[in-house]
Amino acid sequence: MKNSLETAVNNHPEITIYIYCIPFDPTGKKAEGKRGKSQTEKLNEWKEEQINNLKDKRINISIEFWTASKLRDYLLAVDKECGLRRYWFDLEVMTNDWLKKRLNDAEVQASKRYSPKLSINVPAFDALEAFSHQNSWKKQNERFLEEFNENIKSWHTHVNNAGDLPENSHELVKNIREKIISLNLILSLENFIDLQTLIFQISNLIENLIQLEEIFLNELLKKHGKNAETPQFRQFQAEYQCVFPAAKLDTTRDLLKCLHKVAEWVSNPKFLLPKSQFMLLRGCAGVGKTHAIVDHAVHISKTGQICLVFYGEDFTGDEPWKIIVNKLGLSSNISRDELWAMINSAAEATEKPAIIYIDALNESPERRRWKTSWLEPLRQQITNFPRLRLCVSCRDTYLDEVCDVTSEWVEFEHNGFVGREFDAIKQFFEFYQLEPPATPLLQLEFTNPLFLHLICQAIQGIESRSIPLGSLGFTDVLRLLLEDKNKRIAEVCRYDNRDENVTEAVNALAKKMAKEKTRLLSRETAREVVNQIFSVEDSERSLFIQLEKEGLIAFVEQRTRPLASKKWFCRFTFERVADFLIALFLLEEIEANQLKYTNYNVSQLCEQLSNIIIPNSDNETFNVNKGLLEAFSIILPEKFQIELINCIKNKNIDRYKILLPIISSGFQWRTIESFSIITRELVAEGLSNSNCCPIILDSLFGIAVIPNHPLNAEFIHDLLNQQDLTTRDPFWCGSLHKNFEEKGGAWRLIQWSFQADLS
Repeated sequence: MKNSLETAVNNHPEITIYIYCIPFDPTGKKAEGKRGKSQTEKLNEWKEEQINNLKDKRINISIEFWTASKLRDYLLAVDKECGLRRYWFDLEVMTNDWLKKRLNDAEVQASKRYSPKLSINVPAFDALEAFSHQNSWKKQNERFLEEFNENIKSWHTHVNNAGDLPENSHELVKNIREKIISLNLILSLENFIDLQTLIFQISNLIENLIQLEEIFLNELLKKHGKNAETPQFRQFQAEYQCVFPAAKLDTTRDLLKCLHKVAEWVSNPKFLLPKSQFMLLRGCAGVGKTHAIVDHAVHISKTGQICLVFYGEDFTGDEPWKIIVNKLGLSSNISRDELWAMINSAAEATEKPAIIYIDALNESPERRRWKTSWLEPLRQQITNFPRLRLCVSCRDTYLDEVCDVTSEWVEFEHNGFVGREFDAIKQFFEFYQLEPPATPLLQLEFTNPLFLHLICQAIQGIESRSIPLGSLGFTDVLRLLLEDKNKRIAEVCRYDNRDENVTEAVNALAKKMAKEKTRLLSRETAREVVNQIFSVEDSERSLFIQLEKEGLIAFVEQRTRPLASKKWFCRFTFERVADFLIALFLLEEIEANQLKYTNYNVSQLCEQLSNIIIPNSDNETFNVNKGLLEAFSIILPEKFQIELINCIKNKNIDRYKILLPIISSGFQWRTIESFSIITRELVAEGLSNSNCCPIILDSLFGIAVIPNHPLNAEFIHDLLNQQDLTTRDPFWCGSLHKNFEEKGGAWRLIQWSFQADLS
């Protein structure tokens, strides 16, 4: 005790009070006649001795003893919810091993939805990093603020001297300075802020800087002439005169550019996520929400941050906090506030917020209760514990059903592997032990994790275990996919895999959808259709159930009319699959006629096709059926050597805004053999029209590197080479720049080239 006191005094000469915490209650004064001194007397004597010794050294200090009873009183006073006691004195909970076991349980429950070897750094992961205050987000945030402050400092330097400023700018500069100080303070805050007010402040500041820029520009031109607004003038003044007459103007412009970046930054959910206790992760089916949540939980747990993962399927009957107590294996006598206070205390010990994830609210058996009685009370409970953060996820189609999103929640949409396509495809192909694709796969479907899983599983069935170079036609992909799923489902349902039950079932569903002109079938109708193909009494062998488990079909819950009770409806998981199956069904009869009549000519074929492909529709109807028409644009050249445009008789349909864009958007899913001279002529025609040129050009980038493709880079080269310099360069440079800036096909092709092994 003496050594600790001396060390404290030496290290901190200004200390005035020193407290000893004693984990017991010293004995009191002994009764008269008893020999010896009590513990209390001995402590007091020792205390007086130390105080006197320190006084001799001109150090005035008081010493206190906090005994077990006093410590207990203090703890009871601050720990009204009993969470601190649970955390510190219950040796079985909130330990590192205990938390690790709970996370392992969550990993196992995620099953196929989480594959640790397929972890891609997607934007959703970055958003979760920001929400959990991880170091990666902090460093990014610090760099951004540092850049902003550097611009502010540079601007201040050149507008600091009032004598150098135009008279009509003094008040404006003063006003801008005050607003910048206020804005910088707000951007540094960790608390939740009013986003609309902040955006208004930034917009107002940008308007002020635009006014100041105009004043400084007029002053420069008035003083130095019209040529002053050129790089040559600035270079001459700097090199030969050692002056910078445009410094005020240039630093104002730099600050203006930076403010536009700030405006873009604060509009991004990643700016608000660190300032909020509540996050909603949304996205379509199969986009990887569960994987992102579990992957992030595993990641931050390694840094010592507390994270608990639960699933919507766990919640039924009781209130959410009771379900959480049960899932964690805690005692049933723990109260609601005890639970939250215990996790809050554990988070305080780590100096980082504790993250509670609830994945897939839409999978709760009673999911409507999230909206009516669960989610808002849960949010209110957690609000009282500042070190707790709640992240929930939900599929887009169920969002309105499970929650009323308010300003307290920050939404982030998970868009799969967009922007990370190369890394995703590379890792998936390695995971499934497939040969990496020899040409870039730029189709949008490859940004969806579920689609990538399905495709890789299908390719595993090919003897070469690789995608045939440049011939990834969607018709072939669909066939491979259905064949692979049939093998998998045949094992579960126990039928001969030579019976193509899966293909027959999905075709039957597509046929029913086509006849009823809908993409949604009631669950009962869909089940009846599938059961006609294969039906058993054992539910575990149900073909209908297995189609959903294998990701081919999905279910949504909707009302047929506003006041009607909700019903389950069946749809295909991927729209393109539905489009293809329906289109193939509609073309079955024509294909049969072709085989029947050898003299079946092209004009007769086009006439029959035109009767199928919505002959009297307007532009709006065409847009609604865009997916189906795109499927036709891919299938028709492959099966009948006819382009979609030849089968459209309605002259009111815009050729350049509707038809050519639809045809070109399917180029990446067509086989090489399906491209004809007519296709080349359509491409050349479309590139000459401003309405469809960008879309066609983007489609060409997607197939530019495929060897022997009639529309590859050599085709583009020949096309450009036919033009004179004054026509070619403005078109090519402008189109290429725009496509790259919008991160279109050119940008993705370049990114792929940087990362791919081109040796």
